[in-house]
Amino acid sequence: MQRKDISYVYNLSDRNVLSSLINLKQLTIEVTDACNLQCKYCGYGDFYETHGNRENKFLQFDVAKKMIDYLYDIWAKNKPISSPHKIIIGFYGGEPLVNMKLIEKVVAYLESLPIIPGVEFGYNMTSNGMLLDRYMSFLAEKKVLLLLSLDGDEYAQGYRVDYRGKNSFQCVFDNIKLLQTTYPKYFAECVSFNAVLHDRNNDVEVQRFILENFNKHPQLSVLNNFGICESKKEEFSKMFRYAQPVTSSCSDFDFLYTSPDVIDLFRLLGRVTDNVYFQYNSLLKKNSNIIFPTGTCLPFQKKMFLTVNGDILPCERIDQKYVLGHVTSEKVDLDLDAIAKQYTEYYNKTKQLCKACYMKPFCKQCLFYMENLTTTPKCPGFKNRKEALDYLAYYLNVLQQQPEIYERISKELMIQI
Repeated sequence: MQRKDISYVYNLSDRNVLSSLINLKQLTIEVTDACNLQCKYCGYGDFYETHGNRENKFLQFDVAKKMIDYLYDIWAKNKPISSPHKIIIGFYGGEPLVNMKLIEKVVAYLESLPIIPGVEFGYNMTSNGMLLDRYMSFLAEKKVLLLLSLDGDEYAQGYRVDYRGKNSFQCVFDNIKLLQTTYPKYFAECVSFNAVLHDRNNDVEVQRFILENFNKHPQLSVLNNFGICESKKEEFSKMFRYAQPVTSSCSDFDFLYTSPDVIDLFRLLGRVTDNVYFQYNSLLKKNSNIIFPTGTCLPFQKKMFLTVNGDILPCERIDQKYVLGHVTSEKVDLDLDAIAKQYTEYYNKTKQLCKACYMKPFCKQCLFYMENLTTTPKCPGFKNRKEALDYLAYYLNVLQQQPEIYERISKELMIQI
């Protein structure tokens, strides 16, 4: 593999942030922090110390509207890099279907706005499926891309319980089956699954169960091991399960869309080869590939997250102390210059680490998962020369053993970007 020439830039400008807003791919709205389940490993549960208190709040429509109006004005006045530009409005919780009234209002409001030439809106949602029977007709009508959480059979679903401690499996399974039989076309085209791996299931069992019952390959997730409370670390370690490496799992099932290994390989191929371009204009450029350090997305490069409290964050996966702005029913407080300066400060705090790291050309480490980010960062993704070579050797071995994976990544994954 021939590596592209790379120029690293440690200073972000407000123009970079504005460009991300113009080309925003997704606005994720936390419609409520209330949930009808109390999953043992929930990212907002007792294991973690990286979130605020959950207070069963419902986001007010006026706040969501103010955020939409702010972004709509940007989209109406500026041309995106590509056309048509599809913008996904995501509904997040808690359990988003608990606040279905707000979802209906947001969708109706978006549909009432004048059409912006070249801009299309779509919708997605992650749901536990408990209320699916009540609202599936709306989801099907609006073609909401629906990601359903299901960890496998009844035993595997045992950590996903309600407030009485009752396993959610039967209710969720029955609701999904009802959706599948009532709206088969919508189910086939718009519904996908996420399964969390833990000590009550494994990759193959989950794949088999969901494939046999719903004819779908689930996305597999491992438990987030960042920000664990000290008192919960032992309990967490007993529950944690790694995903199988792609070299062993692919022989049993098609893991192309689910294996963390494949996602890493996808990222690696994109960084080290000379035949991956994310826009046609890049084909005309002869200058080096300019990137920012670490694997962190630029602010709003992929999405914007609006919390139930009106806070604006780069995404829903990071500690909510990293707020970039705030929205009320009266105004949007979002200082693009201040955001650029904040990221520039983060970049420069990690500069010496990045310079010494051999993973730099294909880094996947998010800044917001580093310890001591605002003082003296410690990077869990840092690798010396030997460690980086071992990393490369592993994936070269994957390609050598399964050469068809490269072709499938090129044709099935990269082409979808």
